[in-house]
Amino acid sequence: MLDDTEDRNRLSADPGAAVDAAVRRHLTAHGPASRHDLAWWSGVGLRAVDAALTRLAPELREGSGPDGRIYHDLAGDRPEPRELPGVRLLPEFDALLCAYDPPARERFVDAAHYRRLWTQSNGLILAPLLVDGRMTGWWRIPGSGARRRLEVFWFAGTRRPRTSEFDAPVTHLEAAYGISVTDLTVSRE
Repeated sequence: MLDDTEDRNRLSADPGAAVDAAVRRHLTAHGPASRHDLAWWSGVGLRAVDAALTRLAPELREGSGPDGRIYHDLAGDRPEPRELPGVRLLPEFDALLCAYDPPARERFVDAAHYRRLWTQSNGLILAPLLVDGRMTGWWRIPGSGARRRLEVFWFAGTRRPRTSEFDAPVTHLEAAYGISVTDLTVSRE
């Protein structure tokens, strides 16, 4: 984090250093990422990202991803990738939808489901349902009171989440929103 005015002034005077800092920040939070992910997220072109990756090469490690792209991450003690079994209720604008290049999102969401979750014409995003590491539906808690129902919708052709898999996600949702979930419905969309 740049708390020091001198560091901020240095970065604004040196665009390359600013891109390097942005690449480090993204990889810290969302690595591994492809050069396309980094360019999409940062809003700078591939040339600037490639130059930053070259400058940062001693700090990085890379490997091939499932889509054949090269993925970069910070070197050092980092957690290894892991499976995400079970159910998770992701927030709107979660990093899985926002931090990666749109074509690369197929690693965790089918293209048709992506189009349903993120309405490009108005920028609205449905809160994604993650089942076994894939986005397979969406959820909502309609109303405005302290006691709310949770409505979950799963996409046809994906694994239907079992009601028993929602115990921990509901507990986390209640804590995050300061509500009590009174009812859970799971429906196919």
